[in-house]
Amino acid sequence: MKPNIHPYYQVVAFHDTAADSYFIIGSTIKTGRTVEIDGNTYPYVPIDVSSDSHPFYTGKQKTVATDGRVAQFNRRFKNLSTVKKERYESIKLSKKCQATSGVSNCKTQRSCICNL
Repeated sequence: MKPNIHPYYQVVAFHDTAADSYFIIGSTIKTGRTVEIDGNTYPYVPIDVSSDSHPFYTGKQKTVATDGRVAQFNRRFKNLSTVKKERYESIKLSKKCQATSGVSNCKTQRSCICNL
């Protein structure tokens, strides 16, 4: 290893202030504060959130059932297709076939509205 290019690695006491718990792990963080834990003196770093206080790790998280994008789309537009079908059926029934003198069950002409 090259000298004087690596950060100083030391054992540090991180204090989760929300859960009032300490984590003693190695870190390169610099601090001027110290704390004594179990007879040993460690550099002290207070933190707001850790695995002891975060709702995801403690199980106190609110779970919200969220649908995917496709499910949201289908839920929002599920009535749109039935409305279009009803409108189309009403238009289809209102138009009478001219080739069969107004009978709506025409199968004779290819371009007739009755064949749709």
